Amino acid sequence: MVPDLAIVDPLLTLSVPPSVTASSGMDAMVQAIEAYTSVSANAVTQALSEKSVELLLNRLPDAFHNGADIGARTAVAEGSLLSAMSFSQSGLGAAHGLAHPIGSILGLPHGLVCSVLIMHVLEWNSLSCGGLYDSLAHKCGLADRSELIAKISGISAEMGIPGSFAGHRIDEAQKQFIIKNCRSRSMQTNPRPMSDDDIASIIDRLFS
Repeated sequence: MVPDLAIVDPLLTLSVPPSVTASSGMDAMVQAIEAYTSVSANAVTQALSEKSVELLLNRLPDAFHNGADIGARTAVAEGSLLSAMSFSQSGLGAAHGLAHPIGSILGLPHGLVCSVLIMHVLEWNSLSCGGLYDSLAHKCGLADRSELIAKISGISAEMGIPGSFAGHRIDEAQKQFIIKNCRSRSMQTNPRPMSDDDIASIIDRLFS
């Protein structure tokens, strides 16, 4: 369902706790990154994603550490809005494709699951769209994709988001459930195709 009008008021986010700020803010960033490299991306959606990622990289940690910082809250709200405007046209990628079945099994916040997944997906996709990651890094004032990935990883760690699901366990049936149920539209617009074996390998790394 698409609304006729969306009112984005950062004042309504001042009381949002740090953990929710972290997971929802990272979800917005992952949306923007995946929209940027989607096979359905275009110049307009990529411009929206670039500004979204720039805002979120620079101000999400401020909003996390000081929820009363209205400037940071405004920047994060704007970044989230631009992210949604981008991915609603271009689609997403493997992080979101995998996040839904994994989140349903682990019972973790969607944004947190996406935050863990994006580091693994960035590594995987770099073989196909490393140049796009370099371009996004440059738009955010960073040297290259390595610096972009390090920046995202550092922000996640700063906000207490783990780099894997090593503290959780899944059985073989749950692993097969993830493989079977991750092939949503999000997975279809990922820039590098994934076979079932590829997905299984990523799952193994996520939970090791």
